Amino acid sequence: MRVVSVLQNSMICTLIFALCASGPLRPLVATEPSVIPEQPLAEFLGKQGYTAIPLIQAKDQHGFLVGMVLDGKPLLLLLDTGASAIFLSKAAGKKFGIDSYPIIPNAPDEDHKLYVNTKMGVGSVDRISIPTGKSQYLITRKQTIYAMEGLSSQVTLYNSEKLKNEKVDLDGLLGQDFLQAHCAIIDSETSTLFLIPIAVRDMPKLSGDWICTKGEKDGKPLENVSQNRLAIRSDGEAELVQAGQVLKGYLGLQGTSSRRIFLLGVEELKGKSKTLSRGIYSIRGDSLKLVLVDESSKRALDPKVSGAEICPTAFESKVDSGHIYYEFARKPPAKPKK
Repeated sequence: MRVVSVLQNSMICTLIFALCASGPLRPLVATEPSVIPEQPLAEFLGKQGYTAIPLIQAKDQHGFLVGMVLDGKPLLLLLDTGASAIFLSKAAGKKFGIDSYPIIPNAPDEDHKLYVNTKMGVGSVDRISIPTGKSQYLITRKQTIYAMEGLSSQVTLYNSEKLKNEKVDLDGLLGQDFLQAHCAIIDSETSTLFLIPIAVRDMPKLSGDWICTKGEKDGKPLENVSQNRLAIRSDGEAELVQAGQVLKGYLGLQGTSSRRIFLLGVEELKGKSKTLSRGIYSIRGDSLKLVLVDESSKRALDPKVSGAEICPTAFESKVDSGHIYYEFARKPPAKPKK
């Protein structure tokens, strides 16, 4: 549990610093929420496309567990919003062929400080399912997992068939790398986790016609940006008019722990797909921000630069970044003719 403890301590220190910097503390004033669902939460969220996943309550840790299947292997994971990823015990990691435990490779220096005393191995899974009752909640994307020494414990669960409490082995932690790929809501009253994929949630918000209001390339303002257009349909079809060039294809949305990824691609012969434009997006009502990779830039064409390095991480366009920053406003619907 050392990694989790360090992460949690870091979060606590950050919170204390923020409170001290904000001046004297003021008493909290309770306010009514802006939206109060008339139906029970499960019914309210179900109508919005959320999937309800029953959680298992641990008797001795005052937390929730999730029974999951990763690449066909069942695991019992502790739902831990303070963990940064999926962390498995050494025994559980061996199920996925993770049998060596070096320090995380290619990690930034600040990350090495966190893991310097913890031996850890890295692997990945492609298929995740979570029982939701009679059906399964499926995720078929690449998911990084970590296996580490020292992460193992037992938890007490109530066995309804034997009508008594029993000790079971905990396989690991389910952390933010998984949760932030979704919109996740935890209802502690009913021991339920509600999930909806980012793409399912955001596609209706993105659907419509958009007009560009601002543009920058490598830190310099772009001219005639109002001629740029973006049209997105509810089925994922999209058309981007950028610098006089029309790009038609399909829109793909991906959620990560730190970014919302925007991919515009086309389907080529033999079922292969080609990415025409990629970047990150942020949507707030009728305002949309995009930072796209300039696919013709030296940086994008450099074979030594990886895709992770070239994809933007912030909503800006610095000199020689190879990024194009856009702001769009939703085009109001046409008024019906009288």
